Amino acid sequence: MKILVKNIKQLVQVEEQPQLRVCGKSMVKLETIKDAFLFIDKGKIVEFGRMSDLFQSSIADHQSSIEEIDAKDCMVFSFLLRQPYPFGLCRKS
Repeated sequence: MKILVKNIKQLVQVEEQPQLRVCGKSMVKLETIKDAFLFIDKGKIVEFGRMSDLFQSSIADHQSSIEEIDAKDCMVFSFLLRQPYPFGLCRKS
Protein backbone atom coordinates (compact mmCIF):
# COMPACT_ATOMS: atom_id res chain seq x y z
CA MET A 1 0.00 0.00 0.00
CA LYS A 2 1.28 3.44 -0.93
CA ILE A 3 0.43 6.36 1.35
CA LEU A 4 1.17 10.03 0.86
CA VAL A 5 0.84 12.21 3.95
CA LYS A 6 0.79 15.79 2.75
CA ASN A 7 0.51 19.31 4.18
CA ILE A 8 2.24 18.23 7.40
CA LYS A 9 2.65 21.23 9.68
CA GLN A 10 5.91 19.81 11.03
CA LEU A 11 7.60 16.47 10.31
CA VAL A 12 9.71 15.55 13.32
CA GLN A 13 12.90 13.44 13.46
CA VAL A 14 13.86 13.42 9.81
CA GLU A 15 17.21 11.82 9.10
CA GLU A 16 19.12 10.83 5.99
CA GLN A 17 20.77 8.04 8.03
CA PRO A 18 18.01 6.66 10.30
CA GLN A 19 18.81 5.93 13.93
CA LEU A 20 16.97 3.28 15.90
CA ARG A 21 16.58 5.54 18.92
CA VAL A 22 17.30 9.16 19.88
CA CYS A 23 17.31 10.09 23.55
CA GLY A 24 19.04 12.22 26.19
CA LYS A 25 21.53 14.80 24.90
CA SER A 26 21.00 13.59 21.32
CA MET A 27 17.49 15.06 21.43
CA VAL A 28 19.05 18.53 21.01
CA LYS A 29 19.83 17.57 17.39
CA LEU A 30 16.24 16.63 16.53
CA GLU A 31 15.69 17.64 12.87
CA THR A 32 12.31 18.81 11.56
CA ILE A 33 10.76 19.99 8.28
CA LYS A 34 7.91 22.50 8.26
CA ASP A 35 5.19 22.23 5.58
CA ALA A 36 6.24 18.71 4.64
CA PHE A 37 5.15 15.53 2.90
CA LEU A 38 5.91 11.89 3.71
CA PHE A 39 5.62 9.01 1.23
CA ILE A 40 5.26 5.45 2.56
CA ASP A 41 5.34 2.31 0.42
CA LYS A 42 4.77 -1.15 1.90
CA GLY A 43 5.19 0.21 5.42
CA LYS A 44 8.53 1.92 4.81
CA ILE A 45 9.37 5.59 4.43
CA VAL A 46 10.45 6.00 0.81
CA GLU A 47 10.63 9.77 0.50
CA PHE A 48 10.01 12.94 2.49
CA GLY A 49 10.58 16.64 2.04
CA ARG A 50 9.00 20.06 1.72
CA MET A 51 5.59 20.37 0.08
CA SER A 52 7.14 22.76 -2.46
CA ASP A 53 9.27 19.82 -3.71
CA LEU A 54 6.47 17.25 -3.84
CA PHE A 55 5.68 17.40 -7.55
CA GLN A 56 9.36 17.27 -8.47
CA SER A 57 9.75 14.01 -6.54
CA SER A 58 9.31 10.44 -7.80
CA ILE A 59 5.82 10.37 -6.25
CA ALA A 60 4.28 12.14 -9.24
CA ASP A 61 4.79 8.93 -11.28
CA HIS A 62 2.62 6.87 -8.89
CA GLN A 63 -0.14 9.37 -8.15
CA SER A 64 -3.11 7.26 -9.29
CA SER A 65 -2.35 4.37 -6.92
CA ILE A 66 -1.65 6.37 -3.74
CA GLU A 67 -3.88 6.82 -0.70
CA GLU A 68 -3.57 10.46 0.39
CA ILE A 69 -3.84 11.73 3.94
CA ASP A 70 -4.12 15.49 4.47
CA ALA A 71 -2.31 16.26 7.74
CA LYS A 72 -3.04 19.98 7.69
CA ASP A 73 -2.20 21.58 11.06
CA CYS A 74 -0.77 18.27 12.34
CA MET A 75 2.68 17.30 13.49
CA VAL A 76 3.91 13.87 12.37
CA PHE A 77 6.61 12.10 14.34
CA SER A 78 8.52 9.77 12.02
CA PHE A 79 9.68 7.53 14.88
CA LEU A 80 6.04 6.53 15.38
CA LEU A 81 6.07 4.87 11.96
CA ARG A 82 7.99 2.04 13.62
CA GLN A 83 5.06 1.53 16.03
CA PRO A 84 1.90 -0.58 15.43
CA TYR A 85 -0.31 2.52 14.98
CA PRO A 86 1.85 4.94 12.99
CA PHE A 87 -0.28 8.08 12.99
CA GLY A 88 -1.30 7.90 16.65
CA LEU A 89 0.11 11.29 17.63
CA CYS A 90 -1.19 13.63 14.98
CA ARG A 91 -2.53 16.44 17.12
CA LYS A 92 -4.35 19.53 15.89
CA SER A 93 -2.89 22.75 17.21
